Amino acid sequence: MKISLSSNDILLQVYALAALDATLRDSYSTMLSPSRRSALQALLSGVAAELCIALSAAVVDTNIDTLTFDPEADTLIEFDLRPATVAQPAALRLLMERAIIARLLGEIHNFNGSEAAATHLATYDQLLHRITAAISRPLSTLRLKEYRV
Repeated sequence: MKISLSSNDILLQVYALAALDATLRDSYSTMLSPSRRSALQALLSGVAAELCIALSAAVVDTNIDTLTFDPEADTLIEFDLRPATVAQPAALRLLMERAIIARLLGEIHNFNGSEAAATHLATYDQLLHRITAAISRPLSTLRLKEYRV
């Protein structure tokens, strides 16, 4: 089963979270804005690689080693998971995107010494726990009962 994560979707959520944070704090930083897209894209492959290693029991293949980011185009980060890993691949994709976002924000805030780093990294750990629980849980099987007339 292939899970494809969109770099555009991930970065759009990063920008949205940064805008909400700026509104709540009544300050604005250009560090997490679309003008820094190239820098954020450069960090994405490393963060995705960390997620890949964390999920290595379920990941059969990935395109992380061949990723090239174009500032104008979407890049898909792909994870091939072992068959029948999860019943809801769309939900898994969203959780994986959120984990990458949390890790990315954690690293950025850690770099600039912000206290928010710990919160984002704790969120990453929680999401990673949910993801590993979802992909390690065996899928339910349908059992047929004999019907007698």
